[in-house]
Amino acid sequence: MQPNQDLPLRPMRAAHQDRCPAAHVLDPRPCEGAPDAVQIVDRAGAAAPACLLHGAVLLASLDRARVYPLSGRESCAITVYTRARTLPPLDFLTGPRVERVTTAGGGGGLPGWVGYG
Repeated sequence: MQPNQDLPLRPMRAAHQDRCPAAHVLDPRPCEGAPDAVQIVDRAGAAAPACLLHGAVLLASLDRARVYPLSGRESCAITVYTRARTLPPLDFLTGPRVERVTTAGGGGGLPGWVGYG
């Protein structure tokens, strides 16, 4: 599956310098918890540190991704996993449901996730 082609390929991180690397540039929500509470790893091995909210969004948006505790307690990974199971991919977008993407695409990064890939 291909990522949504309408999203910018490598947007600048100007607007949200204070958010975790897993925060999508189009997601206006602030981080929840430490910006490196967990690490999200896609099936190709590309990884991004994440807060609880943005980690769950990224995990829900990737096919066969994994979550690991990073600076947070192990329960943070369980919280992110449980939350991701309740979210649609890219839950901050409006309109029709967006399909999951598989990987960061050979290191090119996911559209909108500037700290990822």
